[in-house]
Order: sequence, then structure tokens, then C-alpha cells
Amino acid sequence: LDNLGRVAQAQGDWTQAEAVYRESLALRRQLVERLGGTPESLRDLSVSLNNLGSVAQAQGDWTQADAVYRESLALRRQLVERLGGTPESLRDLSVSLNNLGSVAQAQGDWTQADAVYRESLALRRQLVERLGGTPESLRDLSVSLDNLGSVAQAQGDWTQAEAVYRESLALRRQLVERLGGTPESLRDLSISLDNLGRVAQAQGDWTQAEAVYRESLALRRQLVERLGGTPESLRDLSVSL
Repeated sequence: LDNLGRVAQAQGDWTQAEAVYRESLALRRQLVERLGGTPESLRDLSVSLNNLGSVAQAQGDWTQADAVYRESLALRRQLVERLGGTPESLRDLSVSLNNLGSVAQAQGDWTQADAVYRESLALRRQLVERLGGTPESLRDLSVSLDNLGSVAQAQGDWTQAEAVYRESLALRRQLVERLGGTPESLRDLSISLDNLGRVAQAQGDWTQAEAVYRESLALRRQLVERLGGTPESLRDLSVSL
């Protein structure tokens, strides 16, 4: 059911996606009851809640998104306690915090967004240390830094925004080198450059803004060539231009 929901979601068929995600959610609630709340059944339930939240979020139903994301978050806090803070449970918790942050951000609740993004960031710094800086943990950390930067940017805190965007940029340069310049790592790098460019632009530092925007533009031209002009790569290129 979840696989079918992801296909529907990718095609923008929100009615179909919601229907199958709700059916999956009902099954997983049933399994939690029958199995006595095993860690696996609770994690599966949290995944179903997040799936439903992503559909609600895409449709702008912030009340519904907030409700299911909060339920998922509660389950994941419970799993961290029960499992002793395994890497998977901590990463799951960080994802739920980011989901809740995105809802708060969309509603302009910057205090809430900042709080949950900071908690997610702390978890991801911990995971980088514990896992020895795996590509996934480093990318997760860069995403959390970007999230915090977007909140600082919205509030006009350019010093904070620049600091976290620069840290994210450094991580993404490192990932490009380690991964050999995969399309995902190159696109992530271009996003970090754009973030830093917006901060420079807002502060009237046109030399810095132009420099990072030109570097982002070069990466996006490269991605258009490598990916054969996918809609996403063409849109990204148009943004850089």
C-alpha cells in the first residue's frame, strides 16, 4: 500500500495517495494492538503517519499535517527510550522533528520551527560523531543546517543564517569529493551556494552573491547535460539564471 501511495504521490494524485496511506495506517494501528506495540510495529505506524502527513502538507492542510506528525514524533521519542538511542531510532526522531518544523515554518511559527530544527540538528551532530561521518549522516546534518538557516533568514538574522549555510556548504563540498560528484551531491551543493548567495544579496554584498550564484549556475548546466534535461534540472537551471 505504501508503495502504491508513493507512486500516486509522485504523480500528484493526492486523492489516491491519501486513500492508500489511510488504509495502510489502519492496518498498522491494528498490528500495534495485536502485537502489543513491538518496536517494529510502532516504527511502521510512525512511517504511515508521516506518509499521511506529507499528503496533508502538500495540500496545505496544516492542521492535519501537524496532528499526524505530532503523533509520529511521540512514537519515535518512545522508541528512542525503549531502544536506547540506536542510530536508526535517533535518525527517525530527527526526521519527525524536521517534519514538524516544516509545518511550523509554513505557518510562520518561527519559535516552534527554530526549537524543533535545533533539536534535530543536535541529534544529527551526535549521529555524525557516532557513525564516523557516513555520507548519509553528513547529508542529514547539512539538511538540518539549511533548515535552521531558513528560519534565521526569515527572521532577518543574517549572521546566523550565513554561519549555518557556510557549515552546510563545507559539508556538501566534502560529499561531492567523497562521492565522486553524483547528481544528488552536485544538486545539494548548488542549493547551498544559492542559500549563501541569498544572504549575500540581502546584505548588499554583490561580489559574493555573484560569485556563488555563478558557481551554482555552472553546476546546474553540468547537471542538465548529464541528466538529459529533466524537468527538475531545467527548473534548477532557470532559477540560477
